[in-house]
Amino acid sequence: MAVHPQTCRDDGTLPTSPRSLHDPLDFLSQDHMRARQVCAMIDRLAAAPDPDSGDAEAILTFLGEEFRDHVADEEQVLYPMLLSRCRSEDEIWKAIERVSEDRGDSVAALADLRLRLRPLLAGGALSEDDRAALRAFAARARRYIIAENAIILPLARARLSPGDLAELQEAMRARRSWPLPKGARDA
Repeated sequence: MAVHPQTCRDDGTLPTSPRSLHDPLDFLSQDHMRARQVCAMIDRLAAAPDPDSGDAEAILTFLGEEFRDHVADEEQVLYPMLLSRCRSEDEIWKAIERVSEDRGDSVAALADLRLRLRPLLAGGALSEDDRAALRAFAARARRYIIAENAIILPLARARLSPGDLAELQEAMRARRSWPLPKGARDA
């Protein structure tokens, strides 16, 4: 049985494919898988006696590009949509507040994390303090990814309209400067 390429999920080892943007919530879910893989890479780096500079470079690239775009997708578009579309009994504001707090801590730690990782690019080493900071970052990131996957994305699937999803998709595409898909045209 042939599988349509757009329905294939990757394992998170590479950036989320632009092909996945046909369903913006699936794209975000795949971004979460990617973030989990990067968290595993961070943990391996923190535990390695001789950390790999290639892993450090991959983590820095993820944090500087993919993570930044993902955070903007959710905070600037998805969360405001959910706050306006969800019912009061959904209590979406609680989940968004929880995720935003954990993610805010992660975003605040980015500059420090970059400073800790950059020496590895030149063959440097990690101190025990560096290793602890890396593990703490990965643990925090996993916490909010769990909340997003368990609460936020299911509510988004239930509450957002096709028009909302099209708006989210367009914002995500534009943020990444990806061209319109074949057959689409600007309105």
